[in-house]
Amino acid sequence: MSEPMPLEALAPAVRAAFGAGARIVAAEPLAGDASTRRYVRLRLAGAAEAPTAVAMLLGADRLPLGSEEIGGVVGGDELP
Repeated sequence: MSEPMPLEALAPAVRAAFGAGARIVAAEPLAGDASTRRYVRLRLAGAAEAPTAVAMLLGADRLPLGSEEIGGVVGGDELP
């Protein structure tokens, strides 16, 4: 069973990115692959720039150690 979508947790990021009036009106899971990350398309209202956005979701026990998607610094010099 998949984890529930954390819409309440995504709402502040949506407002920060698209303005104080932006809100999530619908969320649709996107087809996954072998990654542990999940992606969801957010349908927005009150956002002048974009009617939709894509969010990357990590599990509660997963830390973003480095990802091009989030612009983080890649940790370590060795492969796992």
